[in-house]
Amino acid sequence: MYAPPSLKAYILYQISQSVMNFSIFMGESDVMNIYHRSPTGCMFDLNIQKNNIKYGMRSGKLCVNCKNHLLTRGIDQNAINAIENVLEIVRAESFGEPVLIPQKAAFVIMKYTENDANEHGFLYGIAPALQELGIECILANDYPQNGNLLDLIINDIKRCRFIIAKVDVDNERDLRNVYFELGLAKGMGKDVIIICSNNYIRKLPSDTVGLLHITYPEGDYMVLRNSIINYYTHKFHYLDNAMTRNSI
Repeated sequence: MYAPPSLKAYILYQISQSVMNFSIFMGESDVMNIYHRSPTGCMFDLNIQKNNIKYGMRSGKLCVNCKNHLLTRGIDQNAINAIENVLEIVRAESFGEPVLIPQKAAFVIMKYTENDANEHGFLYGIAPALQELGIECILANDYPQNGNLLDLIINDIKRCRFIIAKVDVDNERDLRNVYFELGLAKGMGKDVIIICSNNYIRKLPSDTVGLLHITYPEGDYMVLRNSIINYYTHKFHYLDNAMTRNSI
């Protein structure tokens, strides 16, 4: 009776609450001070009735007031983002639309050209780095010609853990789709990095200043490859096992 609409969604929901409490060492009295007595759909609703639990999981949110309270208690914003990602999975599960997110898949956003510096950056820098890391590389260029291209792109951005956007091309018109897809990925809370050669870095929009950029000397794809590998192995330590297997 306490696990509507699925056991998986309920367990994820309870784990989210427990992790949040432990992350800032909230005792029972602290938690009770935060809880909403009347359900609002927030993770911190005092869910006693079965229907309220179901409502909370289908809402799958952490309300603004609770976020602010947690931030004042010293919780890191990245922790809140992580919990909200879990709650999004809970919400999808509750509606019978499970979200599949491979932990080692990267969607590469770029302008598709042939036999030029742009393509070489992908073929000799990005692609071999992802292969060595054991990360699946997904390109929109691989899609079949029939079907709604935008829907396919959105679905792959949703299901990929990592997003790599290559933005060093001369024609600004060619970058419109790249930045559109990049905006979609950021709005979904994905781990995003921007790839750009050194001579393009000053041409990038000011709106992307806060995003991580990996730069490399133009034409030096070995530096690009190694920089991508170093970034992922330092930030996502579980990828080390994949690299060890690949090197044996």
